[in-house]
Amino acid sequence: MGSTDISSSRSKSVGVLIWVVTILAVLVAAWGFWFDTHANANGVRAVPYLLLIFAGSLGNKAIRSFHMALLASALYIISLIVQPPRLGADEMLTFSLMSATIIWVPSLMSIIQRRRFARLDEKLYEVAKLDRLTRLHNRHFLLEELDKAIQRWRRGQMRFSVMLVDIDGLSRINGHYGEQVGDEVLGFTGRVLRACCRDLDYLGRLGADRFLLILPATEAKDAMTLALRIQEKLTKAPIKSKNDEAVAISVSIGIVQFNNGRWSAEDTLAACDAALDTSRAEGYGEVSVYDSDEAPEDAAERADSLAA
Repeated sequence: MGSTDISSSRSKSVGVLIWVVTILAVLVAAWGFWFDTHANANGVRAVPYLLLIFAGSLGNKAIRSFHMALLASALYIISLIVQPPRLGADEMLTFSLMSATIIWVPSLMSIIQRRRFARLDEKLYEVAKLDRLTRLHNRHFLLEELDKAIQRWRRGQMRFSVMLVDIDGLSRINGHYGEQVGDEVLGFTGRVLRACCRDLDYLGRLGADRFLLILPATEAKDAMTLALRIQEKLTKAPIKSKNDEAVAISVSIGIVQFNNGRWSAEDTLAACDAALDTSRAEGYGEVSVYDSDEAPEDAAERADSLAA
């Protein structure tokens, strides 16, 4: 059993314990209200609230604490209706304010804390999963999702294709127009790719001038249609240099329809590289489809030979 499994098991055990203690606290609180009602002991009335607050504060989730606060408030109102306390108006107001503060402050603090953690989680996600320049997913995320897609294919759940997009001559653009223009080209290409993708597709920047698209439920012919649409949209780039010179964007694309269960994520990327090198051998702005029936080592060898 790995560390992840152990942590998951401990989390489940703690969750079960929290629920058991919470239920027991609620039951004791209910008994406290019953005792308060029948014994006319106004001083005991605070005990059920404290128990409910303890039950609501056990978990870190704001929703649970919020529900417990609502329950405590409801029981408080019912208790006042069934058995009004023998207190003066001033004492009653003071007691009510104290009860409301004790009940709701933990809930509100929990909500604030949860929102802070949510913002922190978003920042951590951006650092771990997103490319800073294009705001697309990074290589680490793409490899994880590619591996998941392969596992789903092996279980017979979903076919998929992979598309590798390479910006033609980005180093030349950086050298001729400057890196700022090169960054604009990368950003514009990312936006075009995002606009052409479906909600179920995975898109990210693989590195340097390359983007990767994982296309679930997509065959090679459909991926080819998508590739041509991407190329058409990129020809309309509104990017200009400092001298008001239009900057043309073209991309070479390699496509693989996954149908080889022996392949890993790295093998699939090697096949995409081979298809991309075939496109480059034919000139800029070409699209090639790779036959994934070949062995993984053949894909890697072919990619290396074409790159040379």
